[in-house]
Amino acid sequence: MKLVAFDLGMHVGWASGTPDARPSSGLLALTSCQGDYGRLLSQFNHFILDVIKGADFVAYESPIVHPNNTLNGIMIDVGLATHLEFVCHEIDIPVMAPYPKTIKKTFTGNGGAKKDAMVAKAAELGHKVARHDEADAIGCWYYLLSKYDQHHKTTHFSDHMDPLFNGAPDTCQTNSISTM
Repeated sequence: MKLVAFDLGMHVGWASGTPDARPSSGLLALTSCQGDYGRLLSQFNHFILDVIKGADFVAYESPIVHPNNTLNGIMIDVGLATHLEFVCHEIDIPVMAPYPKTIKKTFTGNGGAKKDAMVAKAAELGHKVARHDEADAIGCWYYLLSKYDQHHKTTHFSDHMDPLFNGAPDTCQTNSISTM
């Protein structure tokens, strides 16, 4: 059973491993896209295809859009999340996006934990991280692990859906267009 987690952004933190061992982790520094989001997504795509190979479950820290975010920042954060969701869907890997506060609470015991607390907790567990993004991915991996059920070999994704859609029927439909 392979669990993979990401912290998305221009520095993509990742953690990957099985529930019975400490995960490996790392960081991918994407090169500046200067508005060429296709190039950025291409870099990300090549990377994630390698990291999620053989994964049974994937999680990523849900992007939070703040009023002071730039359009470029929103395009990058939401674009990476959307692309990861798409790729996982295409290769049939369940994916979840827990909120940052939920990950922090699970990992450090404090939903308002700062970046240095996440790095300190990762170090306490034996991880040497390059940046806080890697520590966030490790925290997300441990959150995913906390949802992993050893007995049923599954995770409880339904408990962590976006509250706007929780319990709503699947509204994704293919619309057909007829031409004459």
